[in-house]
Amino acid sequence: MDDLLAAPAPIPLPPASIAVSDPAELIARRPDIRAAERRLAAANARVGVAEAARFPRLSFMGILGLGGTDPEDVFDVANLSTIALPRLQWSLLDFGRTAAAIDQAQAARGEADARYRDVVLRALQDAEQSLQRFGQHRINVAALTQISRQADTAAELNQQRFTAGAIGRSDLNLALRQRAQARANLSRAVAAMTTSWVAIQRSLGLGWRAGATTLPEDSPDRG
Repeated sequence: MDDLLAAPAPIPLPPASIAVSDPAELIARRPDIRAAERRLAAANARVGVAEAARFPRLSFMGILGLGGTDPEDVFDVANLSTIALPRLQWSLLDFGRTAAAIDQAQAARGEADARYRDVVLRALQDAEQSLQRFGQHRINVAALTQISRQADTAAELNQQRFTAGAIGRSDLNLALRQRAQARANLSRAVAAMTTSWVAIQRSLGLGWRAGATTLPEDSPDRG
């Protein structure tokens, strides 16, 4: 960051336009919404696991087969391999443990669903507030740009009047201070507008774009 910030540079401006698709799709790109959605999916899967415990399970223990290579070996008890026997497991008489596990999983799913809804609502609120702030900052920049231009014109006229001897040094200095103050106010407004644009990118999941627009060469904010 030191190399990037070493040389003076103009305040970057938001792009003139940007393609925006479905707002719901944009907001869904937010990391907090994606994380909440995955937690909800995991909680829903755990409910399915708990529900599956209600059904009987059939399992085999041992080795399927008989020892020896000749049918007569079957009667040789010494060579008889362990025969796999099916075993039926059923949690019918688990004294309510399965039902309690299902209730717990469903409660966790309900909690995850509530959190997901809360995250989405907060994301929508964040996006709306970011858009409102950006709109207000754009209005401020437009107004302060007009004020800065008027201050530039007044400073130039007073410079000419001072050269002609029509006004004194104090009047000229006042006009120059007003021009400097107008430029400083415009710079702060531009910085605030750019910051609000970054907030919009974050709230809508737009991401960064290369080649940010900069101020024009004749803008009083440059330099």
